[in-house]
Amino acid sequence: MRYARQLLELARVLAALDAPETRQASLRRSASTAYYALLHLLISEAVSNWSSYEHRPALARVFEHGKIRTACVNARAEAVRVTKSQTGSSEALVQEHLRVVAESFLRVHSRRELADYDMRPEWRDTDAWDAIDDVSNAFESWEAIRHDPAAQAFLVSLFGTRRRAE
Repeated sequence: MRYARQLLELARVLAALDAPETRQASLRRSASTAYYALLHLLISEAVSNWSSYEHRPALARVFEHGKIRTACVNARAEAVRVTKSQTGSSEALVQEHLRVVAESFLRVHSRRELADYDMRPEWRDTDAWDAIDDVSNAFESWEAIRHDPAAQAFLVSLFGTRRRAE
């Protein structure tokens, strides 16, 4: 988790750089770094459950951006369903935090795609700071629920969906 926090701090530093000749690169790299902070937070939390410490780096390489994105789409849908049907319950609170994490991931994933691959629009300070704020909120929500069984199940879902029996 320490590396993820370092990436989030680096995103803040990049967003605050004022050198006019590198401003667009700094803002874009800031948003991209914020995304990677959240990505690495989720991956590090998932692999920390693996008992063989020496195999954790190899396990971390198994994760795929697209599968994590799909897991977040599914988690968001489940969170909306639970919070509507069980308003005020402890499960609804956990699901609300998961929704924050999932929606933040989805937003910063989209921002990273734009930052890294779409050179047409000029980026503004708010574009980078919105990504940083999203990730900061996701970090806070994750911290509140990281040991809950629903949060642990979410981590498992990051590997991808189960195959149907043939």
